This record gives sequence, C-alpha cells and structure tokens, in this order.
Amino acid sequence: MEQNEFSANIDALRGLTNLLTLDLALCNMAGNLSQLSLLTNLNAAILNGNQFVGKLDELANLTRLVRLDLGDNEITGIRPFAFFEGKQKRSHD
Repeated sequence: MEQNEFSANIDALRGLTNLLTLDLALCNMAGNLSQLSLLTNLNAAILNGNQFVGKLDELANLTRLVRLDLGDNEITGIRPFAFFEGKQKRSHD
C-alpha cells in the first residue's frame, strides 16, 4: 500500500496479529506506536513518511523485527541498545 491516498488510524491494524510485513510508507497514517506492539510476528515495518507518534521503546516486544523504518514521523526517545541487541544489520536494497 506504499504511497497512496489511503488515510486511517493505526488502531485499525490491532487485530492483524499474524502479519509478518507491514509497508505503509507515505500513506498518511496516524496513531501511537504502542498499537503496533500487538503485532508480535512482524519482521518488517516500513512506516516512513506518516504521522506516527510515540517512543521507540514501545516496540521492544517485537522480537522478530529485523527491518524498521520510522523516518519522517514524530518518534521520540533515544534508540536503546537493548532494542537492537541481537538484530541482524541489513542494508537497504
């Protein structure tokens, strides 16, 4: 759904607990990152260019996450080392 005119709140995604990849880049989405913490099977979340708010540590329980892009949102807090510990570094394709 990358870069479209879709506009919604992230709360609509709460029930998608088996979702593996979420790409909502440039989709005019809004909401608090804490809602994503319920998507425990996520291994990729590409969410750049939206209106998400919250702190990065709200995603700490997403232990399968190996790709995360939150650029151009309203994310606060320091990136805690523990959040990235054990994660494989990947380059952008």
